[in-house]
Amino acid sequence: VVGREEACARIRAAVDARQEGGEDLVILARTDARGPLGLEEALERCRLFRALGADWTFLEAPLSLQEMARACREVGGPKMANMLGSGLTPLQAPEALRALGFSVAAYPLVLLTASCKAMQDSLEGLAKGSEGPEQLSFELLQDLVGFTEYYREMDRYGLQ
Repeated sequence: VVGREEACARIRAAVDARQEGGEDLVILARTDARGPLGLEEALERCRLFRALGADWTFLEAPLSLQEMARACREVGGPKMANMLGSGLTPLQAPEALRALGFSVAAYPLVLLTASCKAMQDSLEGLAKGSEGPEQLSFELLQDLVGFTEYYREMDRYGLQ
């Protein structure tokens, strides 16, 4: 974790780049200070980031619902929660996070871990001589990956 001064300088640089470039960017300012430096320092950094022009804040790894609620009460603007099943922050459903005051939540490993588990189960099934767990129909798979729309466009231009 970088010092407070450097963390603030990074946010100032992002805000300046947005203004100087005329870009329509949202600045999400993250701090990982909670673990090594404590909740007070992490909250202060979030407040400073907002004062410097960050649009959103992300306090990584609050340890309890009370810490999560406090961050939402004490830091202005939209806030992001990061939900990892094996993380330090208590896992919450989107509605519970909204009630606490979070604007958005990331569940970064849910789909990845579920798909890896499905692949493992399928490979184990193949090794045993079956297709493994229930699978999507080929038609649904084609639709999910966009082939239905692709074929419609091909027909539209007489390319099939």
